[in-house]
Amino acid sequence: MSTKYFFEKHFLIAFITIAVYSTNNCPAQYFNRTNFPVVENSVSLANAWAGGLDNCISSEIDLDMDGKNDLLFFDVKSNKMSPFLNVGTTGNIAYTYAPQFITKFPHIKDWVICKDYNCDGKADLFCSSDIQGSMKVYRNESNIAQGIQFTLVTLQVLTVFNTLTTNITVSEEQFPAFWDVDSDNDLDIISWPSFPNAKMYLHRNKSAQMGYGCDSLIFEQDTTCFGHFQLCFGSNDVCAFNVMCNPQLISDIDYMAEYKPEDAAKRDDTLSSMTAFDIDGDGDADMLIGDVGSNNTLMVTNGGTNSHAVMTSKDINFPSYDTPANPYSFVIHGIADVNNDAKKDLIICAQRQGNMNSAWLYTDTSTSAVPYFHLTDSAFLQNQMIEVGSHSFPQFFDYDNDGLQDLCVGNLNYSPPLPGLKNGIAVYKNTGTVTSPSFQLINKNMWDINALNLPTGGAAPAFGDMDGDGDKDMLIGTEDGTLYYFTNTASPGNAAVFSLTAPQYFNIDVGNFAMPAIIDLNRDGLNDMVIGRRAGNMRYFQNTGTSTAAIFSNTATVDTLGGILVGINSFSGHAAPAFYEVNNQYKLALGNDQGNVWLYDNIDFNIFGNFNLVQSVITKTEGIHATPAAFDIDNDGLIDLAIGNRSGGLGMFIQSTVNTLTENIVAINYKVTPNPAADFLNIYTDEITNNQFDEVSILDITGKQLYNSKIIKSNSQINISHLSLGFYFVKFNSGNTYKIVKM
Repeated sequence: MSTKYFFEKHFLIAFITIAVYSTNNCPAQYFNRTNFPVVENSVSLANAWAGGLDNCISSEIDLDMDGKNDLLFFDVKSNKMSPFLNVGTTGNIAYTYAPQFITKFPHIKDWVICKDYNCDGKADLFCSSDIQGSMKVYRNESNIAQGIQFTLVTLQVLTVFNTLTTNITVSEEQFPAFWDVDSDNDLDIISWPSFPNAKMYLHRNKSAQMGYGCDSLIFEQDTTCFGHFQLCFGSNDVCAFNVMCNPQLISDIDYMAEYKPEDAAKRDDTLSSMTAFDIDGDGDADMLIGDVGSNNTLMVTNGGTNSHAVMTSKDINFPSYDTPANPYSFVIHGIADVNNDAKKDLIICAQRQGNMNSAWLYTDTSTSAVPYFHLTDSAFLQNQMIEVGSHSFPQFFDYDNDGLQDLCVGNLNYSPPLPGLKNGIAVYKNTGTVTSPSFQLINKNMWDINALNLPTGGAAPAFGDMDGDGDKDMLIGTEDGTLYYFTNTASPGNAAVFSLTAPQYFNIDVGNFAMPAIIDLNRDGLNDMVIGRRAGNMRYFQNTGTSTAAIFSNTATVDTLGGILVGINSFSGHAAPAFYEVNNQYKLALGNDQGNVWLYDNIDFNIFGNFNLVQSVITKTEGIHATPAAFDIDNDGLIDLAIGNRSGGLGMFIQSTVNTLTENIVAINYKVTPNPAADFLNIYTDEITNNQFDEVSILDITGKQLYNSKIIKSNSQINISHLSLGFYFVKFNSGNTYKIVKM
């Protein structure tokens, strides 16, 4: 709840909503994040609904402009942004999931690293470009007056070698390191060559030398063997020190043509990660290196100088003096002051296979300038959230028949496997009330789905009465597109007990990623099946049996139910259906591979027709492979959504027919002029003092926050010239007091 002013820009009409406005002009539905309590192993999860962390790159960046760096995690496999606000004190580690910042970042895919290149103290964004093999840069232009915002600087970072201007090569798993190697305050880049040769290229930033200070990105390739060392082929190790550089070469191809094997070890064809960091406190760049074929961290120490790196020693199981990092995967390294002691700590994340215990935090416990990294947490932040490995497939199901809907969450796999557990269904029992749910983990392998030893993994559950005995049976869909049917053999009123009755259920095979839903779609009294597919469509299978014995053909009754196709191609759909009823009419929440969730109606008696798209409720904020479950979990007559994703976590959203931000209206002395507005808004209030601030935001019709800042004086002006024609809301938030005036 907050204070909102409604202003018109150029007289077009719109309104705010958390969801996108209905395409058929039905009343919009608001879905707001919530944080129902969750307990695992007697521990309350601080960030239960943060959506999981699997294969991440971590960076530090000040998100809320409080002068203290926060953490940004980017899941390279899910394209999922996970911002965390630093709420700890000196020596204390405490972070709060802050999804409100996700939409403030530009579109990012594959990878992002936050580094301040223009010396303004704010972390800029280096990330994968839409130009293949390139990186783009966004300048951080955030400030207290305007909040966090970024401006595109370039779509491609170039370098000059001799007289040839070329691209600084990156890929989705090979990105550069950043370090000021010549102490001139501008940021230099260390990268891999486009043709792998186990060496590193140095690109010096010439911005300072050319009189631009440090605000430009003007690179010149300096050397083709930064640090004079060479990696090994097939392992994450150094095979040669004191390697000579081959000067005056025009391209990587020329370099390889002149390369002499006797000069050093065999070139490396594998992918590697690199991070520059001063490991010995002497002010120059040492290198942390990961390798796609290895799980270890390689530390290579610079025995030269900052301006002329010469690597002289190595630690192939860094930190060998403590617990060596080994998160079961090719690793990437992040540097951040996590515990607020003014010393940089180390976050080592799995970048490929690992999805459990895949974020290792090492804090610097040294009392000198030379860091000593001690393993503090091998599941950093992961152990504060619901995390079921790779992919999460939620369903609401009262498994213990106590009248409260529990959460059953299937997954694709655990990597590395948990003790005796490759995949399964985790059950979170609802220990709250009908109107105020809370959840507690009971078992991560309920009903021993792991014993099936599914060859490709995957356990997407669906629950419904298939044999007419009054209790709900279970279907699970697998990654290979087939179904397993389990009969509920529990006595009436007892907790569900499932027995595998029919593997390869009716020989139905929908291709890949079977996402089943059990529903009497044709209203004939028999439960049918709707199965989402990786190809992006839903197949409808009509039950032609009896109330006690379901019968299905292995050929779909309708191949593309509702006329809906949610994929770009046959590999990118991952349709995930969740049906529910409102006023005895079927509705559908449908997730897809790109991370969207849409609502559809016009379903009843329209099985062979096209369903109607009502609105979008989730747009890529939860990561890819969005998988919804729908139920009125707080018993207010409105449907709520639990959203799974590829990262193995969940987000929880409750619905309201009214934007909850407009409730509890109280008068406050705000004034916003002019209204209508053109290019500027003037804000006046007499409630600001030298020791307080108000936060003001501008939101568009979808609820997306377009602008955010802290008002630090009584009279403020906001530039809105960049906004499109339309109606907007101005929202004020004053501490714990929320008020509204509509203009």
